Amino acid sequence: MEKQKGLIFLALSAFSFAGCIIFGEFLAPHSNALLLFPAKAVKCFGFSFLVFGMLLILFGNNSCPRDSLTGLINGRIFMETEMKRRRSLLATESRFVIFFIDIDGLKKINDIHGHRAGDEAILAVVACIKKILRKNDIFIRYGGDEFVVATTFSKDSLDYDPCAFEFRIRESVRTHQLFFEDVRIPLSVSIGREVFEPRMDIDKAIKLADEKMYEEKKRKAA
Repeated sequence: MEKQKGLIFLALSAFSFAGCIIFGEFLAPHSNALLLFPAKAVKCFGFSFLVFGMLLILFGNNSCPRDSLTGLINGRIFMETEMKRRRSLLATESRFVIFFIDIDGLKKINDIHGHRAGDEAILAVVACIKKILRKNDIFIRYGGDEFVVATTFSKDSLDYDPCAFEFRIRESVRTHQLFFEDVRIPLSVSIGREVFEPRMDIDKAIKLADEKMYEEKKRKAA
């Protein structure tokens, strides 16, 4: 991915340099060859690097790909980076909590109503979860029907605790009215949560939350 970005930037810079030459010759068609005038060449190089820098600012920071359907950040690396960055800012009594969320019955929705209905279900669940999230919460799409939320809780917090937070997500999804081609599609999610301890590996925390989520799925299927 990074190699492709480098090639794209290089190609665009070359095009900008060539465009500068063509533009200059268009304005002054009777001027001597560019190579005979180093000052012109320097200006063109400067222009091309300016364009390169602008492209780098516009696209270079987009290192975390976004999911094309939901617009969410798509990737564990982003979550790990953000959690490490924010953890240093947390009060000692605060902790990150990982919520691993899986949409119940998405395959069944796809099989019965088609993949467009499945996409609508995914978008509806994402919208329901976003209603519950706070400004600094981390929300990524982890897989096809799997999502991960990372948020912080403090011992002194009266409004936010993991159990209540999880309950609000469940209720937000459960009470949502999703209709597809005049057919109501009920929605629900299974959730596993794990406290992310200061020295815990992010993969381990997600794995533990994932395992707890599957335990709930097994109970629902029993």
